[in-house]
Amino acid sequence: MSMNIRALPGTRVRFSGKNGTDGDQEHAQKFLSINGIYTVNRTQIHGFHTDVWLVEFPEEKFNSVLFEETL
Repeated sequence: MSMNIRALPGTRVRFSGKNGTDGDQEHAQKFLSINGIYTVNRTQIHGFHTDVWLVEFPEEKFNSVLFEETL
């Protein structure tokens, strides 16, 4: 299940290593481990995508399609 684009700060998400553009994947894999669990700092919804900032990497933004919600 993909992550909720309206996820509240503190929500835990898993980097799936799937979806997104090649550029999204290349950028994410510089910082994130596949199946790694991360904490949402904030999201910003745009017309065709949603940016996600993580507590662990506050200066980097990622495409929300790269993440799945954790239970």
